[in-house]
Amino acid sequence: MDEAQNPQAAQPEECELGRLLRLWRAKRGMSQLDLATAADVSSRHISFIENGRSNATVDMVLRLAGVLEVPVRDRNSLLTAAGYAPMYREIGLEAPEREQIYTALRTFLENQEPFSAFVIDRQFNVILTNQAFERRIALFVDAEKLWGKEPRNVVHLFLSKHGFRPYVENWQSVAQWALEQVYRQAHDGIGDPASQHLFEKFLDYPDVRKLWRVPPPDYMYPPVLQITLRKFGLSLGTFFIMTTFGTSQDVYLQELRVVCGYPTNEAARRFALWLAKTRGKRALSDFK
Repeated sequence: MDEAQNPQAAQPEECELGRLLRLWRAKRGMSQLDLATAADVSSRHISFIENGRSNATVDMVLRLAGVLEVPVRDRNSLLTAAGYAPMYREIGLEAPEREQIYTALRTFLENQEPFSAFVIDRQFNVILTNQAFERRIALFVDAEKLWGKEPRNVVHLFLSKHGFRPYVENWQSVAQWALEQVYRQAHDGIGDPASQHLFEKFLDYPDVRKLWRVPPPDYMYPPVLQITLRKFGLSLGTFFIMTTFGTSQDVYLQELRVVCGYPTNEAARRFALWLAKTRGKRALSDFK
């Protein structure tokens, strides 16, 4: 078996950096020779780095991480394993130096009106929303029963009986899509214990575990999530697109996701306009 296909078979002399490089090579389907060729170094040098016989410089760690397309959070792990300080920072939106980013996100969300938009973090917690999202939540959900004092987790919103679950016509496909997102987060890179715990928590929801199947390695995740909510005889179709700060050299920003919803039928479009006009101050049964 090629060593790139068996990253867990670490030899005693291997260092932590070597273990991580082997793991990432396996994820990218690259042999030592593939990595060496792409990084313009000798395969012997890659071998020596992986088994701890050679020290990797900061530049070399970053070069290999770039070739392997390692996310910035895990690049910090590679640097630490090589004996260097983390290079990529992780600062939340509440920090003063985030004012420009915060303002940009706020403007983006507001310009999405009258359709829903929100921003979620690494653990799928909602950290920013527009009014369209808040009004829809208020009409369908008792926020106190759903979240209480816990973070407003968007996966919980779709899986919980206190959330959208009773109203989602295509709930099984939505639940599967949500689980796939959390699973990928939990198992991407070197693994994320917090996301793994979250994933196991979601599997314990009623009727959820039986829906789960581990996606095959070549599985193509759907580019959009389609949801149809039904209440008072209304069928409101929406598709959601999720975007990221993919090129950010910042841990926190790279992991933020902006989610925008768009109507898929005329009833959903008119409902969004009605909700904006009434500011959510009328009962859903009043919508015509």
